[in-house]
Amino acid sequence: MLTLGVALLRRSASLVGFDREAKSPSIALFRTVPRPPGMSPEEALRVLLAQEGVPRGVPLLLALSPSDLACGDSWTLPKGMTGRAAAKIGAALCETRCASETIETVVMDSSLTDTQAQAVALDRGLADGLLRQVEGFRLVLVTAAPAAIALTFPGSSLVQGGEWFESGPSAGWRAYPVDGSDDGGSLSWKDLQIPAAQAPAFAAAVCDPERVPNLVNAFPQYRRTFFKRFRDPILNISAAAALCLGAVAVQFHREIARDRDELAAARRAEMELWGRFLPSEEPREGRLLKAMRDRLADLGETSGAGEMPSALAFWGEIGKQMPDPEALGLTLESLDLAPDGGRLSARVPAAKEDPLKNAAQLEGRLNQSKKMTTRGDYEVRDGQVQVRLRMDYKP
Repeated sequence: MLTLGVALLRRSASLVGFDREAKSPSIALFRTVPRPPGMSPEEALRVLLAQEGVPRGVPLLLALSPSDLACGDSWTLPKGMTGRAAAKIGAALCETRCASETIETVVMDSSLTDTQAQAVALDRGLADGLLRQVEGFRLVLVTAAPAAIALTFPGSSLVQGGEWFESGPSAGWRAYPVDGSDDGGSLSWKDLQIPAAQAPAFAAAVCDPERVPNLVNAFPQYRRTFFKRFRDPILNISAAAALCLGAVAVQFHREIARDRDELAAARRAEMELWGRFLPSEEPREGRLLKAMRDRLADLGETSGAGEMPSALAFWGEIGKQMPDPEALGLTLESLDLAPDGGRLSARVPAAKEDPLKNAAQLEGRLNQSKKMTTRGDYEVRDGQVQVRLRMDYKP
């Protein structure tokens, strides 16, 4: 059976049709279209699915660029945390990464593999637009492109569609915007050699929806609920209906006991996160999200003189990686530094061919450091790009 994998990247969109159940599994269909600056993910998906030869009614797995997501990230969490507990704590961690959204304005999902947590969040309006474009398909997966690539090609490094994808041997991954030519060559998957140009869409087509964050879980119309699974037997066999209702009562009883245990585990995990990420503050149950917001708002300010290490090393690392400000036309507005991270606010000119070119170059250069992780938020206004960078520093 043919499965469609779609990758919407920063500068291109591609589609792969793959049938893994065939005697000789191979890529039976490949389509790609450019994605010029300003094209929305909804429009890119519409153009791609309208290509000749794309079948309807088949499973579709969608991987989105981190630049289209409100949040797409991975973290290392303490050992012993269950998947559901990680999802509850993941909401707090995910919201701190959203530049201009809150939990109320996005749909999100998270997953946990060993101690590696991953989470993605997408604006609700954008999610509705994508769902309109996949009508007629069986939507199976909506996730971040680097998460699918890291799962399919672990330990790889790939430049495609204006983005650099990098993954470790486990589920950890990062993606950065770049301007340059795409990688050639191929990547290995089982006994197949996959061309680099097809790798992002192929990674989506073969991705396991249970091992990556999957926003389909946040869409009620696609979620596999009890009613959808047993709808026909309930409607057609009255005797089976009574049996199913009894099974539901037993299941609810088990769920209550399980939720009670998981709530206790979530509280223990929350206290452990307090001690790990906010050791100087007194733990308060259910207040981790607000405390992390306050910590980000006050980043760079010390709570006790002489107890915090110096931010001089972080400042020096920024100086090593910072591109020539005159060549970029960079105007620095503010720079707040702390020993473990900081924020940079600046303006750069918007290039005609690609308004975000200079801003992406600035973020890409800072991300070349092995000690820093930089995430940017851009706003184009009056021929200028307002750049707001959040930088994490680990010496």
